Amino acid sequence: MDQEGVSMVEKRSAFQMKTPLKILATLPLAATIALGGFTSEARAQAAVNVPLDANASFDQCADKATTAKKFQIVICNQTGTPLRLSGAYNQLGNFPIGGEVPPYTARYVDWTEGRGAGGYFVYAANFEWVGTGKYVQFSVAWPPVGKRKIQVCNINSSGNNTAEKCLDETPNSDDKRIGIYGGAPASQGFARMGNRNGAVQWVFQVK
Repeated sequence: MDQEGVSMVEKRSAFQMKTPLKILATLPLAATIALGGFTSEARAQAAVNVPLDANASFDQCADKATTAKKFQIVICNQTGTPLRLSGAYNQLGNFPIGGEVPPYTARYVDWTEGRGAGGYFVYAANFEWVGTGKYVQFSVAWPPVGKRKIQVCNINSSGNNTAEKCLDETPNSDDKRIGIYGGAPASQGFARMGNRNGAVQWVFQVK
């Protein structure tokens, strides 16, 4: 084989090696896009804890979120027992507020852009009152079509499936009020979706 032929073979071989590697290199980005993207997720601020009186009203609970980005979720735990995330369900497999919501605390997070694909999202979370074996669930929806929703549930079970079940039972954006099974540490839960200073706000209160 002449020198020109050898050169062509080497170039073809190098191209064949690089092409699969190039395709593989794009897979993480493609997967990230398919799962809703990471850029808007990264722009969300960390959750903030604010002290809250046990007897504070729902409006006082909502007002603890002091910033006003496009979307806000607020959880007000007006009981003496911390709430700990036990399970979550959505297209990203998480919930904007994780960890624990301490006693007598409003914990909130807000963000500018939609966290899901195309700026739309659904979220559901299952929280346990630590050490009690009692649970409460919160769900929100901002879909590309259909109804915007909010729900608070009292399904006494741990895990992700319970969060998903609450999401399935979310009918509309109307205010919700439930009794908490078994009473203490909480006897009732409230949920309201509304607008505050130009932000869409989902607020949950247990007391």
